[in-house]
Amino acid sequence: MKKCGMEKKVFPVIDTLNLFRVGYHDEVKAFNLKVLTSYFKVKQEHHHRASDDTRVTALCFVYMLEDLYKKGIYNYQDINSLIDPNVHYKYIIPNMVTILAKNPSGYKNLLKLTSDAMTNHMYGSARLLKSILDKYREGNLVSTSLERGEIFEVALNKDIEELERRMAYYDYIEILPPDGYSHFYPSLYHGKDDIIDTLKRIISVADKLGKMVVAVSGSHYLLPDEKRYRDILIDTPQIGGGVSKLSRYCKEPGHAPYAHFRTTDELLDEFSFLG
Repeated sequence: MKKCGMEKKVFPVIDTLNLFRVGYHDEVKAFNLKVLTSYFKVKQEHHHRASDDTRVTALCFVYMLEDLYKKGIYNYQDINSLIDPNVHYKYIIPNMVTILAKNPSGYKNLLKLTSDAMTNHMYGSARLLKSILDKYREGNLVSTSLERGEIFEVALNKDIEELERRMAYYDYIEILPPDGYSHFYPSLYHGKDDIIDTLKRIISVADKLGKMVVAVSGSHYLLPDEKRYRDILIDTPQIGGGVSKLSRYCKEPGHAPYAHFRTTDELLDEFSFLG
């Protein structure tokens, strides 16, 4: 809208999947369209076809509206009253952060953050609530964490204003070299060029906000030829069920990005596109 010279407005949005998470988390174990349609007994005839997915989602939404009416919720503003902060942190898609202690006080607070994430809010993996991070942030440096942090996703898919707003929260910004995001190449129209443009956008906004940008390896192993061991882990079902998050992008064996330790000179070479 802004590019077309139109006033940008915030339109009300109801996310059917998040509504399903909030209202029915104690009745189902997973949250996707298949589970949604099964729960409401809506027949899905053509999976992953836009027209049919839209049809069944709309029908399920009607059933959810009926349940909202039964709970005394009749308008858009009251839907969020269903959210229980003590429960629903489990059902959001979390972002990763990097936290570095910069002094003894920060180290003490870092231990508190770690303890809380691994006890009070453990759900599948350690989860750190933003409210808890804010409470014990003193003495620590907080950064968005590479491709699984919110800054990369916002820079890739949102506008500059939103990127500035989100980035203001962090003390510094971590980024990978372009090939660290290579698992995204097939899903992007211009592949690697889109990743490079995204990284330039992050660096430009960080410079405007006075945030230090740090290039990192995101290393999971030391040498490039050790990549095959991680590839095996990505392709192998995990203990307790499920698969690696990278497996959704790496459909073919060996397509995971290189995550070896890079020297300073190697990182500088991979960021040579900055001039």
